[in-house]
This record gives sequence, structure tokens and C-alpha cells, in this order.
Amino acid sequence: MTLVYWNIFISIFAVIISRGRTFLSTNNYINEENNTGRYNKSFLLFFVLWIVYTFIFGLREGFVDTSTYKSMAERIGSDFSNLSNSSIAIVEPGFNAFMILCNKISGNDSQFFIFVTTALTFAGAFILFHRESSDSALSAFFFITFISFTYINGIRQAIVAVVFALVYSKWKDKKFLVIAVCLVLALFHTSSLLLIPLYLCIDGKVFNWKIKILYCFALFCVVGGARVQQILSTVLNERYSETLNVMTSGTGIMRVLVNLVPAALALIQYKVCGIRDKRDAQIANIFLIDAAINICSLNSSYFARMSIYFALFIAAYYPRVIHKTFNTRSQVIAYTFFIAFYTLFYLYQAYTFASYGYMREFHLVI
Repeated sequence: MTLVYWNIFISIFAVIISRGRTFLSTNNYINEENNTGRYNKSFLLFFVLWIVYTFIFGLREGFVDTSTYKSMAERIGSDFSNLSNSSIAIVEPGFNAFMILCNKISGNDSQFFIFVTTALTFAGAFILFHRESSDSALSAFFFITFISFTYINGIRQAIVAVVFALVYSKWKDKKFLVIAVCLVLALFHTSSLLLIPLYLCIDGKVFNWKIKILYCFALFCVVGGARVQQILSTVLNERYSETLNVMTSGTGIMRVLVNLVPAALALIQYKVCGIRDKRDAQIANIFLIDAAINICSLNSSYFARMSIYFALFIAAYYPRVIHKTFNTRSQVIAYTFFIAFYTLFYLYQAYTFASYGYMREFHLVI
């Protein structure tokens, strides 16, 4: 459990030391050309955090599915001809090829594979926050407390999530490009195909008709639990269609409730403060989509795994929504509340994972 406390300590420490230095208000961010100094400090903060967290998470012995991924990397070896052997290459071809490439470089060292995937996906997440966040340290804090356990557990989904997030943030209005990228990402995890309709829900008014249909589907997933399980078991070739243990699992009902908070805040901003531009509307819709996915996850852990795809956006845009929702006087109270709230959630997850024995391997290999 030592690494658990180091993670949260470093995150809170980064938030404290960054106040007034790497903090970028929304207006400053939009006019970033005039704030090069602050932007460079943001880059420096993320570079330091990237080194620290790549060391901590990249050299982990294991965590839930980490051991499974290590076993897959060891089994597939370093021969590309194994890609055609269905008994060895048991997941998507792109991910199989990536594991073989890592093995060729490392001499079949599965820990090297874990280290490289951690370094790449964490770098991608921090690049996204550096590019999109209005408060660097706070986004890093949300990333660790809100996402990190899921992020290091689902390595394939983490790769898909970070590539999709970077492509969307850069070329969000180029639909054919974003859709083409989602198709390519299916070579790493087939669930990326579901990103296509979800991506098409983002544009438009807040809580538009497409998102309303998505919430109708979420309601069907909750009410028609057994039927949903039957459909998923037929369609999916993975084991992720099982029902979550929603009352005791750390990825259960508590996680779903916590994921509803960003969506609620986005709606408050929309109703009380008003959505000022297209980007604010897109962010609000992203938060609403994330909440809908998490509602779906109550009866399917397949959707719980998918929640990582929009969780990166939550971490990136959460500071902007908080900043626009609360006035200058109430922002201090708001930031204090959210830091305490997500710290407690992070510790709750750690406690739950520990109770299931998932923390026994969460230590450094050195």
C-alpha cells in the first residue's frame, strides 16, 4: 500500500506548490500566445510528474490485470510469425504486434513491456493536459485520483484512450480523420469502434437528441440487466460482460456515483452560468456521455472499462468547468472540496482493491 500513499501525496503536493505559478485561468489559456512563461512552467510540471509516475507505475510488480498482460507478453515472444497463431496471439493484432516489438527490443522482458506502455500512455495523458487544461496541477491530481487505477489495469484501453483523446483535441472537427483513427485503434481494442457513435454525439446543443438516445440506452442497460448480459455475451468475445458487484466492488456503484459529479457540474454551468461557446457545449456533452457510460456499467463491466475513454477528458476539462461555474470568492472553497472529495475517493478505491487482494503486487520490482 506504500505506493498508494506516495501517489496521492505527490499529486496533492503538486497542487499546493503550483498555486499562482502554473495555474492558468481560462482566459489566460485561450490567449496562450501571451502567456508563454506560464505555459512553459506547465510543461515543466508535467515533465517532472511524467518521470515520477513512469517510475512508480512502470516498475510496478503487478496490479489486477497487469500479471495477465505480462503473461501474454511472455507467451507471444519476439517472433512476428506468432501473430498467425491464434492459440498464442489471443488479443487484437495491433496489440499483439506491439508486444512482440517490445520483446524484440528487450529480449523478452515483460517488465520492459509494462514500463514502455506506462511511459507512452502517461506521456500522452500529460500532453493532453498540457494542451487542454486550464490548471495543470489540478488535472494531474484528477488523473491520479480519478483514473489511474483503471488506467494501469486496462493497458489496451489506456492506449486507445490516450490516442483518441489527443486526436480529438487536435482535430475534433475533422470527422473522417477521427473515425479513421477509431477504426485503426480497433486493432488494439475492439471497443474503440463504439467511440465512433459516441464521438458523433459530442457536437450540437447541450444534452442534444443523440445524447438523450444514449441515456435511453443507459436506462435499458440498468432495467434490462439480464437481457443486456445475454446480448453482450453473444456479441463480445471477451469476459468483460459480467455484472459488476455493485455494492462492494471499488469499480461499482460508488465509482458510478462519483462519475456523475462532473456531469452534474457541467449541467449547473449550463443552467446557471450559461454555455458561452461551442467548446463549452462540447465539454458539457463529453461529461454527459461519460456519465451515461458509467450508468451502463452498473450491469456490465465492459462499459466500466470503456469509461476510461472519456475520463481523460474529465481530468483535462474539469478545472475549466469548475473555474467557470464558481466565482472568484467561491473558487477556493470549491477547489478545497474537490481535492478532499477525490482524495477520499482515491483512498476508498485503494481500500477496496486491497480487500480483494489486488494490492499485494502493487509494489516496485526493484
